Amino acid sequence: MKKTLTLLMTTAVVLGFAQDTTLRLTNEEQKNSTIYMKVGVNESNLPKNDENMMPGLGLGYRTATGHHGVDVTVEGNAREIHNLAHERVTNFAYTLPKVNYLFVLSPKSNSSLYAGAGLALGGIQQTTVVDAKEAVINEEDKTEISPAVAAFEKYQEFHGLIPTAVVGYEFNRNGAVKTFVQVDVSQPAIAVRKEGDFFTPKVALSAGIGF
Repeated sequence: MKKTLTLLMTTAVVLGFAQDTTLRLTNEEQKNSTIYMKVGVNESNLPKNDENMMPGLGLGYRTATGHHGVDVTVEGNAREIHNLAHERVTNFAYTLPKVNYLFVLSPKSNSSLYAGAGLALGGIQQTTVVDAKEAVINEEDKTEISPAVAAFEKYQEFHGLIPTAVVGYEFNRNGAVKTFVQVDVSQPAIAVRKEGDFFTPKVALSAGIGF
């Protein structure tokens, strides 16, 4: 009887260990992590002024288990333009860092759509040159419909918290080299430092490669 009981207990322990090992292996197989670099452009006033379009680079880390994941990235965008005085000024934007929760639509597939939202600590500094406009005249009675507007320069600066939303598609998720395309929408919200008007929502399009 004691031998039988000992055998049953030993078998239970072995089976439990085997099951636990299988579950850990299954979870590890579902886990997907990558360090990546991305390139892209962002725009704060689409499609009004292409001077607001700024190319940029980003470096990040993404990990997901099953449907749920986290993405942490630092990004910088910059572009040099000429102001009204024909002097060179630099528009720039940065996030340091940006953290997003991601929902992966098809975690077991080699490619999948994903979406999420999060928060960034970052800033934007932007000078916009608004072109002059001629007066619009009603040809019938020669009255002025809208007055002439001289060219002027608009300066905006923001540093603080920026809520973000993201939609993307990741390719070759199970391979050694992963790629993705992504669209981000962000809205500067809580300012630590601000000058000028609040920015309108900023849209960014990027493509990345991870290892």
